[in-house]
Amino acid sequence: MKNEKDILKYFNQDTPRNIILYIVQQGQPTQTNIAQELRITSPTVSWNLNRLTTANIITEIKDGRYKRYTLNSDMNPLLTKLLKSYYPSLWNKWSDKLAEIFFVFL
Repeated sequence: MKNEKDILKYFNQDTPRNIILYIVQQGQPTQTNIAQELRITSPTVSWNLNRLTTANIITEIKDGRYKRYTLNSDMNPLLTKLLKSYYPSLWNKWSDKLAEIFFVFL
């Protein structure tokens, strides 16, 4: 499992943080879904997805000709801790959604 420092470097940057949170919210979005919803270019999304996948924060899932992205299940406890500690306003916003996601992995 990653330590706080590893994931905080991504959470301290707007684009990776927004991508992670969007993936948490949507479950398994495609790169196109992410780019359209967050209104950022596909190359920017692709570059960040590659970084987050390499860091084992998210996982790429092949779905036919599409690639979908999901949060690695071992990231759930750390993500929860970071949101509560460093981003309390985000935690309040996302706590209900995170609870739903955690129950899926149980």
